[in-house]
Amino acid sequence: NDGTFPVEISAHLDGDTIATATATQVRRVKGIKQRPIESDELVGEIYLPPGKGPHPGVLVFGGSGGGIPDHPTVELLTSHGYAVLALAYFQPPETAYANEIESGRNWEVLPTEAVEIPLEYTDTAVEWFAGQEAVRPEPLGVVGGSLGANLALLVASRRDEVNTVVTTATGGIIFQGISSEPGDVGAQFARDGNSLPHIKYRRFSHILQMLWYRIRGHPI
Repeated sequence: NDGTFPVEISAHLDGDTIATATATQVRRVKGIKQRPIESDELVGEIYLPPGKGPHPGVLVFGGSGGGIPDHPTVELLTSHGYAVLALAYFQPPETAYANEIESGRNWEVLPTEAVEIPLEYTDTAVEWFAGQEAVRPEPLGVVGGSLGANLALLVASRRDEVNTVVTTATGGIIFQGISSEPGDVGAQFARDGNSLPHIKYRRFSHILQMLWYRIRGHPI
């Protein structure tokens, strides 16, 4: 694989195909440099495109699976000239990160679940990333999906360096944290050691409500 793949696009009207086109997407170019974050306070990977730089910088946050995001977005952005910080902000499940712990990553700096994740951690990440010689310090962008989308919006609201936000599966609402413990465990994110205002789960009533919406054919 040379890092490219074709994308077929078609337009349809009343059941008829009225136009087609094929484009080539570049997912990974040669010369990308990848290395772990050199900081005892952070966990993640930095990707640098070919060339001296400084390059425009983008932070990428994964979703509720935790760990370091490694989805195609990271290499796609890097292949188009962006320096990317793929940042972990809480630990993934034991089975998923056991090998990475053995490799020396400093996972103990992160929460073990998506509960009261400190926004000060992402402040540190933004400052560290902006301070890299190969990265243009500002403006920076953030990209996140699902739980990472909420984090991307929070980071952009806190940091003047960030002025571009791209999110997928965005809720825009802070919920109770994702935990194996029953009851109210606090918000997904915290500031100054305190949970952000959030919506608590009422699991049984929410399940009934979703079933009722589905029966009636309404969006959930």
